[in-house]
Amino acid sequence: MTGVVDEIDDLRGLRYVITRHVGEEMEQDGYDGRAAWARERSGSVTPQSGGDMRALAVNQAYRNSNLWWRSDLGGAKVSYTERQGEGAAAADVLKITPVGGVPFEAWFDAGTHLLSRVDERREGVPTTIRFSKYKVLDGALLAGRISVGTGDVADEVVQTLERADILGSVPEGCCAAPAWTVSDVRLMDGSNSAIVPFRIFNGHIYVDAVVDGKGPFPFLVDTGGVNMISPSTANAAGIKAAGALTMRGAGVGVVVGGIAKVGSLVIGTAMLRNQPMRVLPQPDGGIEQGGMLGFETLRRFVTRIDYGRRTIEFIKPETFSPEGAGTPVPIAFYGNLVIAKGSYDGVPGDFTIDTGNPGSLFLSSPFSEVHSLQSHVQGGLRVIAGVGIGGPSYGLVFRGGSLKLGSVLVERPVALISTDAAGAMADPALAGNIGAAILRRFVLTLDYAHSLIYLKAITPPPPGLDVYDRSGLRISKTPLVVTVEDVVAGTPAAVAGVQKGDVLESVAGLPVGKLSVEQIRSLLRDQAPGTTVSLTLRRGGTPLSIVLTLRELV
Repeated sequence: MTGVVDEIDDLRGLRYVITRHVGEEMEQDGYDGRAAWARERSGSVTPQSGGDMRALAVNQAYRNSNLWWRSDLGGAKVSYTERQGEGAAAADVLKITPVGGVPFEAWFDAGTHLLSRVDERREGVPTTIRFSKYKVLDGALLAGRISVGTGDVADEVVQTLERADILGSVPEGCCAAPAWTVSDVRLMDGSNSAIVPFRIFNGHIYVDAVVDGKGPFPFLVDTGGVNMISPSTANAAGIKAAGALTMRGAGVGVVVGGIAKVGSLVIGTAMLRNQPMRVLPQPDGGIEQGGMLGFETLRRFVTRIDYGRRTIEFIKPETFSPEGAGTPVPIAFYGNLVIAKGSYDGVPGDFTIDTGNPGSLFLSSPFSEVHSLQSHVQGGLRVIAGVGIGGPSYGLVFRGGSLKLGSVLVERPVALISTDAAGAMADPALAGNIGAAILRRFVLTLDYAHSLIYLKAITPPPPGLDVYDRSGLRISKTPLVVTVEDVVAGTPAAVAGVQKGDVLESVAGLPVGKLSVEQIRSLLRDQAPGTTVSLTLRRGGTPLSIVLTLRELV
């Protein structure tokens, strides 16, 4: 996709605002000298103080104002690293850490001494910015071409400079977050909230949604995600996607799709109008997923997720009362992610609140390395932690310390240390990810407008909390077949001879066609250690009968 980028940089006040017009949509990022903010393409405006968002904004403002040329280096820590390359490609590399920023590398062409490259980790992803084709505009020497990428061709964004002006004064209201009010949603029955039943499949929350009058389609509700529709939903609703868009999540990979305008998205009696949505293939978790309800939807309501009653309530923000909602926990925003400050085993950190993670507590690989958490693990199990937008995510599962969010304590949950080298769980700004297996203890209320969530314990607690699989099998189900995705070494399934790729036909004498994935997993997880479970499966064209004995793995 192509478009126009307008940028205003306050060279004295260290402020900026960047406005991107792409297709029919507009996005903005800004820094007012104190706080970072973002306006996403559906129009909502949100402060960005989670993770390293403010620090990255400080870095941007530092470079915009060329503070490194001042005699005091703008207060930054600057050190010479090395010379990279030879001849015309030679560059001198500096490591720079602005006051309030994070470290980045700046490469200066060894011949011209002009900035040629910046290497910086953005939202956990190593990112390279290249500067070239310098020219003088209105007395300023500026890069005529700037490319931003992560190493994947599909990720690259190229900007070609068309015009620059040195203004006599900073425009009024420059760089402050614009005002925003919700004007594109309504409750069709005139009430103050819409209560929608949900079902849980593979640990995920699904509600029915109607897209441009077509459907209903099953939509995953994901506090760690964004609004999306699948290509099949777009096709059924006659929606055309434009451009190419990449997206990351758990795992190391990316998926590519486009952007489309959805005229109406209806969930129960709640309607969202004229919503730009990503059109991207969805992970196949055994259900033909129609799309995802994420940040943009949740930003427009106060949303209450009641795992006990299995309902979601979308509440008009102006009518919401926190009375009886539970214990408030402050949150911050890291792009579209919801971040709560907490601690694990007494070590403080920022944790993503993620209903899209069906697991328990995932600890990021950098957090685990810095605090040497693996050295404290006794009898941990290496497993596929889950499958997200970026593919499978791997880790070491165990039962360790306790999790605290605000004043809410969860004692010794099943936890997993990520071993991912890339993706969301390799982000050094995050301590971890809190998934549905922990959240289902609570009625969870999300009040994004006031940067709060509320946690109200469900009494009595739901059964099966913190019980981990006792078989060593990871399975997936399509409408026609149940497949073994992984067999963990040394577990009952491995000892009994089950192999990756086997097709499961019955469990405990019950045909898998009559069972949901959750029912199959329950038979392999919730029965007591020592229980024998018979399996019939097919390997290639060969039928096999296997008996495994469940045991505690964590």
